[in-house]
Amino acid sequence: MNNVKEIIDFRGRTPKKLGLTWTPSGSFAALSALNIKNGYIDTTVDAHFGDELLYSRWMKSSELRKDDIIFTTEAPMGNVVVLHHNDHHYILSQRVIALRPDVEMVNSAFLGVALTTPGIHQLLRRLSTGGTAHGVSQRNLKFLEFMVPGEISEQKKIGQLSNFVDALIVANERQRMLSKKGSIEIRQLTITNIL
Repeated sequence: MNNVKEIIDFRGRTPKKLGLTWTPSGSFAALSALNIKNGYIDTTVDAHFGDELLYSRWMKSSELRKDDIIFTTEAPMGNVVVLHHNDHHYILSQRVIALRPDVEMVNSAFLGVALTTPGIHQLLRRLSTGGTAHGVSQRNLKFLEFMVPGEISEQKKIGQLSNFVDALIVANERQRMLSKKGSIEIRQLTITNIL
């Protein structure tokens, strides 16, 4: 992945190794592979939190930034979320890494979309190792290569369109869940309703 400047990887780190513990609530959510869905973060699943001390010791000078991409390396492998704001104070935990793209070479939204395509998932499966739960190592990620449009503006348009479609899918899924509960009726969102 030659369009990635840095990989932030704290897999294997635990609060116990730092002499600290998780808290039931707090300002700093710990992200594991269970929290990363394609396109969004769900902190209600397997929720763990850290306080200021744990966050500062864990993340040190590797705080997450706008345009970083959170990527699950196993169980499930290949889920992606792009951070669109600077105000994210997450602790990277089990089975997730952050990719920091070279924004002069690749648009982060485009790269986030590209990492979710069937072709990339097929490459990830070939690069993965393990018995029951297959995962991809940071070392093997460097062999993940694919073509990108040369113009950042073109990449940005593709990334924005995909983010828009993802938002529609999430909204429709929420509507479907609420409709099943029978509590709220929301009209169906479609691209034609929005555009």
